[in-house]
Amino acid sequence: MEQAKLSSEAQAQLAQFTQAHDEQAKLAADRQTQIQQLTQARDEQAKRSSEAQAQLAQLTQARDEQAKLAADRQAQIQKLAQARDEQAKLSSEAQAQLAQFTQAHDEQAKLAADRQTQIQQLTQTGAEQAKRSSEAHRAAPTHPQARDSRPKLPADRAQIQKLAQARDEQLQSPEAQARPPIHPGA
Repeated sequence: MEQAKLSSEAQAQLAQFTQAHDEQAKLAADRQTQIQQLTQARDEQAKRSSEAQAQLAQLTQARDEQAKLAADRQAQIQKLAQARDEQAKLSSEAQAQLAQFTQAHDEQAKLAADRQTQIQQLTQTGAEQAKRSSEAHRAAPTHPQARDSRPKLPADRAQIQKLAQARDEQLQSPEAQARPPIHPGA
């Protein structure tokens, strides 16, 4: 009986051990499933992290390219602004020079007009003197003293020729040729 009792206790213990073993195996299988799920989640997280790193690298590269393009555009804008300023300076200088040339031309035109007026007056005076001299010569006796009282026409003609030559030189000067002629009353 004792052996039966021992055998029965051993059977009960074996059943308990078997049940504990089965529970342990079930817990181990559950843990293995959890480990696999956690490993899969970790792998997915690592994959997402790797994709995020790649995306971050692309965005960083795009940002760097945009910054380079912006710097290039800024440099180009500065060059264009500098060129514009130089052109404005040159234009201003050209305007000032044009104003000087215009003023010089106007002064030369006025001088030429004044000389032309003088020449016309001297020509008219010379013609009137020649006419009077001719009339006086016809009317005057051939007395030697009468010849000395006649006006000196060759001297007047020489002065007229000098004024005409000065006028022609003024009209042919580079300053006078650079500007179109100014017509009186225009």
